[in-house]
Amino acid sequence: MLLLLVMRTAELSLPDATLTHRVRNGTLSPIPEAITSQPTRLFMRVIIRYFFRTLRLILTPAVLISEKLTTPKAVSRSAEEQARVERAASNLALYQFNACPFCIKVRKEMSRLGLPVETRDAQNDPDHRAALEAGGGWVKVPCLLIEHDNGEQQWLYESDDINAWLREQFEPASS
Repeated sequence: MLLLLVMRTAELSLPDATLTHRVRNGTLSPIPEAITSQPTRLFMRVIIRYFFRTLRLILTPAVLISEKLTTPKAVSRSAEEQARVERAASNLALYQFNACPFCIKVRKEMSRLGLPVETRDAQNDPDHRAALEAGGGWVKVPCLLIEHDNGEQQWLYESDDINAWLREQFEPASS
């Protein structure tokens, strides 16, 4: 029976087998045309898209409120040390989406370290989105743009990598 199924599947191209056939009682049988018709697939795609958009509309305010309530207080530094940190942070920019959980993770770490880093909304601002794609290679957030003193730009992706770099550069020495 399994050999028959393998042989039958091999006769069909993969897209045909996945879109028009199903396994039922150990045999490969065609799915009724009404289920696989183009209007049905289009309808389901629209339903799924609007389901997730609605879910995002409901969850976004909750995520942003949660961020505000759980953001840690900044570490304390002397005035001259904080001024040095602010000068160094002026060469940084974070490309982000407001409700992205990984972006929130980076923003919380920046708040904890007391870093006044410019945030650039790559979701709603087409200029920032284009700059992210042109400079970093793709539109993926969070992305930290680091402008070195020699004019070289470094694009750092991944929230864990960004947080590790921020801690390495700006974590105050333990007393």
